[in-house]
Amino acid sequence: MVLLTSTSFSQTTLRGNITDAEGNLLLRVHVYFEDSNYGTYSELDGDYVILKVPTGAYKLVISYVGYADQAMNVILEAEKVQYIDI
Repeated sequence: MVLLTSTSFSQTTLRGNITDAEGNLLLRVHVYFEDSNYGTYSELDGDYVILKVPTGAYKLVISYVGYADQAMNVILEAEKVQYIDI
């Protein structure tokens, strides 16, 4: 007899665009969830996407050379693409 178990959890996607105070696109900005393995860097057009993140409450951290780090609390909802422009 083989017993198989499965854990199911909801996932979501976070995407957005990063600009400075003057509206200039910022590339290679590190965007990540504190105390997790989920994160990415913004692309040439300032866009970022973090895929397959379990739903829940997180602290989103934005880090870029020459700028002070920013952090914000976010709640990711199930089966939904969420947008946060920074």
